[in-house]
Amino acid sequence: MASEVLYLFFEKKGIDIEKGIIDYPEIRERKEVILSKEDEVYLEEILKDIERICQNEISPEVINNKICKKCAYYEYCYI
Repeated sequence: MASEVLYLFFEKKGIDIEKGIIDYPEIRERKEVILSKEDEVYLEEILKDIERICQNEISPEVINNKICKKCAYYEYCYI
């Protein structure tokens, strides 16, 4: 997902990228990622949602899941 967002970022900066490679060194695997038009539409909606959330004065409610404690963004929600 992050790779697709990065594609959109570059596209908005005028850099045309059609595909990329995600490298997983720990499992010795590489994955080619191609950004489709459907992905672009989906990501534009996600970016609009993010902007709406950031503009609100009230934060969304915290969702308490077990997996949250392992999340890299844990501190943003709970601290």
